[in-house]
Amino acid sequence: MGFGGALPLDSPGAGFYDRAMGNKVMMVAGEASGDLHAASLARELKSLLPQTEILGMGGERMAEVGVRLLAHCSSSSVVGSVEAVGMLGSLFRSFCVLRTALASETPNLLVLIDFPDFNLLLARVAKKRGIPIVYYISPQIWAWRGGRLRTMRRLVDLVLVILPFEEEIFRQARMEAHFVGHPLLDLVKPSLSREEVRSRLGITRERTLIGLMPGSRLMEVRRHLPLMLESADLLTQRHPKLCFVVSQAETVEDAELDGFLSQRHSKWRVWKGRPYDLMNACDFLLVASGTVTLEAGLLGIPMVIIYRLSWFSALVGRRLMRVPNLGLINLLLGREVAPELLQGRADPRRIAQVIDGYLQEPERREAMRRDLLSVRSRLGEPGASRRAALHIVRFLEAGPHSRPESR
Repeated sequence: MGFGGALPLDSPGAGFYDRAMGNKVMMVAGEASGDLHAASLARELKSLLPQTEILGMGGERMAEVGVRLLAHCSSSSVVGSVEAVGMLGSLFRSFCVLRTALASETPNLLVLIDFPDFNLLLARVAKKRGIPIVYYISPQIWAWRGGRLRTMRRLVDLVLVILPFEEEIFRQARMEAHFVGHPLLDLVKPSLSREEVRSRLGITRERTLIGLMPGSRLMEVRRHLPLMLESADLLTQRHPKLCFVVSQAETVEDAELDGFLSQRHSKWRVWKGRPYDLMNACDFLLVASGTVTLEAGLLGIPMVIIYRLSWFSALVGRRLMRVPNLGLINLLLGREVAPELLQGRADPRRIAQVIDGYLQEPERREAMRRDLLSVRSRLGEPGASRRAALHIVRFLEAGPHSRPESR
């Protein structure tokens, strides 16, 4: 399947900038990973349309590339039905700010990045105002909540997908969709060597290092880090020379970790740098399910995946899920390559037991590493953000009369 690319990947032709001058694009990302991908897209869009102003909701990375932030995504990131209740106030405030801006700023285009519960509500507002909508990194309707496809068909004008099989799903629904490749292929590149990271952590090359990655959302850290630390204590009892390091996302404050770490006795350290550098220096990872599983897979780092939600959110999730696995890397590979321990199965003793099995059998770790690396061939070619920006430019240039009729 191709990249839907009627546009070349170099600079547009003569007269392009004059026609597109003065565009205003609203871009909305609701969590750390969305901020990362939106920033890359915004950078490419600005390189193609220097006169275009980009505003919306995001985080520090979007701000760094010149996006005018009307709302900050650090106060909006949440997973689960019950978990969302505590964030309703900040989510509602952000929604009101953006709803007002759709009227006062009159953007030419609304670009939505992931974060579907929030973004599809905002899309309804934009649709009523006649503002065209592009969805980049669409909801995973093939995995759960398939009914969203009908909502998207009614609201969204163009879908830019990052997994190859998603393109056909939307096209079968008579939507304009293009596979642009996966943006992580451009991003998952360690900037430090394995030796440099270990030197900074004070860990020699022969020591086994296990990375603990509890998530980028505060609620994820609160649910997962205690389990991870207790698992680390159990593993240390059997392997006294093991080393552990906690990856601290930039969205998590130091104070949030101190209470957990100050009472532990395992050989843990905290890494605040780029997560890809840390992953590359580790022999094994214990991760909370999310984008991190694909990132680790692209680097070929063996892992165990855990995740816990409130009982109610887990019950709802089980009823809505349409796939057998939660970990993105396993979904893409079509089988459980990295072990998943979810909800009650995410017990410290069970976690430690599964990891210990891989520590005792290096050949199993190597087999997992090979399987994980095979995911790269399923994600297209690098340059996803550039291709996505080019499709958006073409969409803007086409004008309202060239778009599919509203459904």
